[in-house]
Amino acid sequence: LNGKYPYLFNFPLLQHLTVSNCGYLKWDLSVLAGFPLLKEFHCTRSQLLAGNIYSLRVRKDTLERVTIESCPQVEGNFM
Repeated sequence: LNGKYPYLFNFPLLQHLTVSNCGYLKWDLSVLAGFPLLKEFHCTRSQLLAGNIYSLRVRKDTLERVTIESCPQVEGNFM
């Protein structure tokens, strides 16, 4: 989705993002690197969210809270 519609992820001042029950939205955790001020990210029941949690380390200086629940295609950890 990010490659086809990059303007959907162009919110440089976004600080809080919640995605829930998006069964038809296919996207990857790596798009969060485009939100330089993101403090909180919550995602639940998003079957098509993919990626590795380790990719969130690029936001380690600003990201304070992360919740990823019932997203079966997400893998990995922060370590």
